[in-house]
Amino acid sequence: MAVKEHIIETETGCGWLEDDIIHYIFKKSKVDLPEAKESVEIMTTIAEEKAYPYLIDMSRMKTITKEARAYLAIPRSSEKNIATAALTPNLIAKLIGTFFISFNNPSVRIKLFTEEHEAIRWLKKEASARI
Repeated sequence: MAVKEHIIETETGCGWLEDDIIHYIFKKSKVDLPEAKESVEIMTTIAEEKAYPYLIDMSRMKTITKEARAYLAIPRSSEKNIATAALTPNLIAKLIGTFFISFNNPSVRIKLFTEEHEAIRWLKKEASARI
């Protein structure tokens, strides 16, 4: 069984490293700019300048402000992010999210999932392809 390492938890989110994947959970139903900034800071701290795939759990999120979306869409160091899988609460959210991602043209591969095991399988495949 994989062990959680480098756990950082706040009122609004929780991040950790597990099985060479950085995990992050948004705890709040509404994500605005401070939560978006905090999530990036936590994941960057956990990564410690190494490249990892990221699993972001957005299943509790109901809304995200325009400012938070804009901040999270800013291209960051893609060499430190192998790929990002985002967990959504249902198929409708996945379809809407995929639609928005297609317009942002991110520098990192991003894919949305409704099942965690599928997201982890995809992230491991992406990480092994990068080696």
